[in-house]
Amino acid sequence: MQKAIVPEYVQRFRCDGQRCPDNCCLGTWTIHVDELHYRRLKKVTDPVIKPVVDKYIKRNRKQPNKNTFGKLLQDRQKNQCAFLTDDRMCSLQARLGPDYLCDVCMLYPRLTNEIIGHPLERSLSFSCPLAAELALLDPDSMTFVEVDLDLKGREMFYTALNPYTGRDKRPEVAHFFDLRSFTVQVLKTRDLPLWKRLVILGIFFDKVQKLLAEGQANGIPAEIAQYTNMVVDNSLSGSLDQIVEDATLQMKLAKEVLTQKVAAGGAKDLLTLFVQSLVGIGFNSEDTDEDNARRYQAVCREWYEPFMGQREYILENYLVNHVFGNLFPMNRKTPMDAFAMMAVQYAVIKMLLVGQAGLYKDQFAESHVVTVIQKFVKAVEHNPQFLKKIYDQMGEKGLLSMAYMAILVRN
Repeated sequence: MQKAIVPEYVQRFRCDGQRCPDNCCLGTWTIHVDELHYRRLKKVTDPVIKPVVDKYIKRNRKQPNKNTFGKLLQDRQKNQCAFLTDDRMCSLQARLGPDYLCDVCMLYPRLTNEIIGHPLERSLSFSCPLAAELALLDPDSMTFVEVDLDLKGREMFYTALNPYTGRDKRPEVAHFFDLRSFTVQVLKTRDLPLWKRLVILGIFFDKVQKLLAEGQANGIPAEIAQYTNMVVDNSLSGSLDQIVEDATLQMKLAKEVLTQKVAAGGAKDLLTLFVQSLVGIGFNSEDTDEDNARRYQAVCREWYEPFMGQREYILENYLVNHVFGNLFPMNRKTPMDAFAMMAVQYAVIKMLLVGQAGLYKDQFAESHVVTVIQKFVKAVEHNPQFLKKIYDQMGEKGLLSMAYMAILVRN
């Protein structure tokens, strides 16, 4: 047993392939098979399982390591895992038990991070519909607890971080826990609208970036203390109200998302949602960004805000899970890059949700919100270059400054 920190919802998660609306065993992607289970599977003599293993489990010849030693090919005629039964159960597990499942199949959607010298950390990927539903819809799901975790020899870590090394190149790593704790604290400050919480974080990380550029990383704790006080006494809220409501940035983002998804292909579910959302907004590619922005804001006020205004904890839960599971802000080259990428993700999700609210109107429901977030996370995890290209394009157009980020998040 090892000590681990987990959000409370992790303890309640149970995989249920028969109930899952987007079963991870469906699709045509390739699953990596770790070396231990590859060799174990190749020794199987079960008359039902052995022919499937021989046909669909192969060596990975492209720079393999112990976690990617082999690969499980999918049945492309059925667009599913070759071990999946007609009643959406795993024949491999049913006949031989869980010890024969490769690490990917056994652990997904669990993401385990290793921080040297500290307890392990585990969260769930919201690309899993059941995990997303469980965590997003519970206002208290992001309460963190310490548990005893039995890895059962499956030490496949999503991310590893050593907070004691590399401080010459990334001095902020010495303040990793404080930076992340402050981020979570601000995100969970529910007496502020979520957009204000994000803008405060943007202003804070912009300041942190300047400290790092000046070689003053030792000033980070004082900055955290100052901004904590400002959040507690709500002294920033009034000035944030001066940020203009201008949804033209959302329309530029919409065009960029559409361009990148069409160019990249794949992720058909997300592309379908995006096209639906454009219909819900009343988006017309021949109109100006300003005209489309006016329709976007009208839909936002009439259908999105009345519904989500009482449910901001759903997006808050998404953001906190992202921060915790990705070791934010060490998940990008700089802390400000980490914030800006998170802000872009939030903006894309919100834009999709506004469109879905306009599409379904008074039938818009929590299930639609969960589906949007789940499809988005799934698309990004399977094609991380998609979001990176959007981010890079926005940077080239000068849209990643704090001034633009504030307007993007505001709307």
